Parts: sequence; C-alpha cells; structure tokens
Amino acid sequence: MEITDLEKLSAKLETSQRKMDIISKVSFELNKLVSLPEKLNTILDILDDQFNLSNSMILVPNPDQQRLTVVACHGYAEDQTGKTVPFGQGIVGLAAARRKHINLTGIRRKQHYMATVSHEGELNFVRPLGLADAESQVAIPLVANAELVALLMAESREFCVFSKEDENFLITLAQPLAVSIQNSMLYDSMEEKIRERTAELQRLNETKNKFFSIISHDLRGPVTSFQSLTRLFSHYHKLGQTDKIDNLCGKVDQSADNLNHLLENLLDWSLSQTNGIQCVFENIPLHAFFQQIVSLYKESLAAKEITLSLSVDESISLHADQHTLATAFRNLLSNAIKFTPRGGAIAIDAVRDDKAVIVRLSDTGVGIDKEKLCALFTLHGQRSTCGTEKEKGTGLGLILVKEFTELNHGTLTLDSGPGQGTRFMLTFPR
Repeated sequence: MEITDLEKLSAKLETSQRKMDIISKVSFELNKLVSLPEKLNTILDILDDQFNLSNSMILVPNPDQQRLTVVACHGYAEDQTGKTVPFGQGIVGLAAARRKHINLTGIRRKQHYMATVSHEGELNFVRPLGLADAESQVAIPLVANAELVALLMAESREFCVFSKEDENFLITLAQPLAVSIQNSMLYDSMEEKIRERTAELQRLNETKNKFFSIISHDLRGPVTSFQSLTRLFSHYHKLGQTDKIDNLCGKVDQSADNLNHLLENLLDWSLSQTNGIQCVFENIPLHAFFQQIVSLYKESLAAKEITLSLSVDESISLHADQHTLATAFRNLLSNAIKFTPRGGAIAIDAVRDDKAVIVRLSDTGVGIDKEKLCALFTLHGQRSTCGTEKEKGTGLGLILVKEFTELNHGTLTLDSGPGQGTRFMLTFPR
C-alpha cells in the first residue's frame, strides 16, 4: 500500500474517530435532565469545538406550525435568541416547510445574479436571521414521530464549507437531537406544572388556615354569646323578671342574624374557592332587586338611625346571576351599615349607557386608610375590623363582593379615605 493511500486511510480513520467523539459527547448532553435552552446551547458549543460550526442556531416551531423561534444560538455578535421567521421564508423557513435538509453555497453570487437578471439595483434574497454576508448555509429539520420538533441551521462566510459528508453527519445527529428536544420540552412542561401545582397548594393551604382561623375566632363569639344569654334567661326566669327576658329576646334575634350572615358568607366563600358555584344568568330588574336587599336590613338601619336613599329607575335591568349578585350587594350594604356611625347616611343609585350598567353604593362612614386599600380584597393577612358599634364579621365580605362581581363579568372600584366615607362602583356589561 502506497504512503498516499495510508495517509488517506489514516485521515478517514481520524475523521471517523472525531465524529464518534462528537456523537459520544452530544449523546451525553442529550441524556441530561436540564432545561431545553441550556441543553441546546451546550450542544452548539460541542459542534463548534469538534466540528467547526462557528455560527449555528436551533429553532423550534410554534404550536400552529407557522413560525420558527430561535431558542439557542452560537457564534453571533448579536444574540439571535427570540427572533422568529415564518415557514417558507429563507433557507430555514423552506427547510421547515418542506421538512427536507438544504445545503447552499455561493449565496451572495446567486443573489447578485438574481439581482442582475431581474434589473434590480439591490440584492433581494430574503435573509431573516443570522449572518448578513453568509456564503454557505445548511439547514437540517429535526423530526421525531413524523413531527417537526426543531431545526438546526449552520452558516459560514466561506465557500463550500459544508460538504456532503458533513451534511450527512448532521442528518445522523438529527434523530437523537429531535427525540432529546421532545424530552426536554416535556421536562420543562412538567417543571412548569409542578410550579403551578405548588403555588395552588400554597394558596389552598392559606385558604385552609384562614378557614380554621374564622371557625376558631369569629364563630366562637356568637356561640359564646348564646351561652351567656341562655344562662341569663335561666337566671331571670328563676327571679321572675319577665321584662328582662323580653329584652334578651331582641339580643338573641340579633345574634342569630349575625351568625346566619356569617355562615352564609363562609359557605359562599368555600364554594367559590372550589369552583362549586354554578351561575344562572337572567334578566334582573334592579329597582325591585334593591328593594328586597334593603328590606333585609331595615332593623339594622333603624337601630343605628341610618337613612338610606335608593335611586334606581324601574326600567334599568341587569343580566346576571341572582344569587351571587344578591350576596355581593348584601355584603356591601352590611359593610356600609357596620362602618357608618349612628345618624349617618347610605345611598344606592344606578345609571346606564349604551355599553354598561353602573351601580354605586356610598356611605358617610369612617372611610378606609389608603394603605389598607390594596389588601382589602385579598385573603393574605385579612382580618375582620370591628364596626362603629363593635359589630363583628369574618373579613370575607369584600372578598366575596369582588369575586362575585367578576363572576357576573363586572368590575369593582372604590374611592375612600379616613373620615371621608366610602363609595363602591360596580360596572356590568349590558
């Protein structure tokens, strides 16, 4: 065997060994459970180090297979990550659309020729990504299970850089690359789901803690009140003081109403946290609706000598769910009574235009500090505040108002300040 033949054989063996080393290193990286961008950038580094692919990128298609997005790149002065190209545009888009590899060289000559024969004064080949002066480009679709998973593109400013042998080697890498990218996408998706599930579990844990806090603290008050009243009933009965027993009956009735309101809020809130509320939308005449709401609080209004004005035209109606809407406004009115001092005033009015119905409920109460407004509708750190005459609650009322307003496709805003009263404005689409 001549020396030249030995040299050729040695060169082939060396090339084969180099390719085996590349495959080994790439395979090692492919088997790592790391995020997709980290894995792909490492692979591009290996291809540059071992295969002299100094300018390369990997793109993935969007779900509707209309565009490709760069998720990893190597060797560019300007970061290409995040750039997109439509299917069918440039060598990258064509290779993706056809799902066939493309190898071009002498690109700028071909551009110049096309510009000359078409009598145009500038080069008009589409170059959406990468080097502006590339002479050689190769694009390899990465397909797994008949699905385009990604696309590998390499380019150079030199002529005839990517031989047929190089192209075939990259095609050999395409299948394991495609499978690995699919696995990494699944891994990233699982991590995202785990994060979402962890956040949901934390929210549910806060909900559970709040629920038990309410049961142990807020429900204990009415129950203790009933126990004290029953002892007083027994005491006055033994003494024959019927007038004092009659007086206690009113306190029992008020305690029962407070407990019933508290339990209703707890039930509605727990249903809202578990998506257990089924809305049934119907046309609700607002004048009659608010008359019914107000009638429930006549005794509470009279007890604190609060005047209430209702200004709602009988022609105004709202397409909403009766139960959740009533719960929202019961809580708003109850809250207004709770924080309006004796002799104050509450006003309810509604207006409409072509697009919306706006309901306003305002009071002359103590108002809300600006620092507390942001946390008013959140569960975290929420505690009930005693009213002007020590009325108690769960701290859930305004949370329910916001959630139930949104269930009815509405929005809630408020304007308040210490000593300035409070005005809630609820806007619903017509």
